[in-house]
Amino acid sequence: MILLLTRDLREAKGVLRLKRILDKGFIWSPPAGGEAPAVGEAQASPSLYQEQTMKNGVKEISIFVDESGSFSPDVHSSRYYLVCMVFHNQSDSVLDDIARLNEMLLQLNLAEDHAIHAGPLVRWEEPYRNLKRQDRRVVFNRMMSFIRHAPIKFQTFWVDKKYVTSAGELHDQLLQQITRFLITHADDFNSFGKLKVYYDNGQEEVLALLKTAFAIFSSRVDFVPEVLPSRYRLFQAADMIATLELLRIKFEIEKKISETEKLFFLNIQSLKKNFFKPLDRKRWV
Repeated sequence: MILLLTRDLREAKGVLRLKRILDKGFIWSPPAGGEAPAVGEAQASPSLYQEQTMKNGVKEISIFVDESGSFSPDVHSSRYYLVCMVFHNQSDSVLDDIARLNEMLLQLNLAEDHAIHAGPLVRWEEPYRNLKRQDRRVVFNRMMSFIRHAPIKFQTFWVDKKYVTSAGELHDQLLQQITRFLITHADDFNSFGKLKVYYDNGQEEVLALLKTAFAIFSSRVDFVPEVLPSRYRLFQAADMIATLELLRIKFEIEKKISETEKLFFLNIQSLKKNFFKPLDRKRWV
């Protein structure tokens, strides 16, 4: 009960901080009755994702969220904590890009609705234990090609937990980064009638963080329930981007990558040229 109360108070304080910021230059419109944002409808499959969300005729932006790391100040479990967001304007079709990716999976005897997980691909973990390294590279490269060509943008928010002393401090640093980004691009977000947030609720702290940050857009925000990675290629894109962003941060700070990562990506030059640089062109700054 005490932990729940603490988290609720932290979220409430976060909303109040956002209100003070918005009062200086933005119009604040709290959700009716002070309730959480409305819940939208989940989609049935990757191929139906865009067709179904465009039916209502409202201009929408979809925001796919994935995280990497443990939401605690413990650096032994994971030194860096990341929240990655992939943004997709529903007016721009991704159906052809998804179809090409699905066709490639079938050629490798993977199901059309197989959820691509970047970390296990690199580390040779399930469900990829039966794939040779070259085939795993093919899956990874095709997913990267999907990211490069699809009409999407992304941004990553991260904290080096070496410099935080509590989960509350981690929360506040991430909230500050995300809030700054949302306010910077407020005009862009306000051009949409609906903002749909896709998160699989993997960590309740992240869900609370997202609800606090996106509260500035009031009732125009829907948090889609029952988000399964296998249903959304763009959620899988967020997973891959988070994996690559973590690699980039580790290399920039520690000047090294693991032996497993070297084997998979061949060398750091290849990693920079084929992955880091193309990602930079998709970053929403």
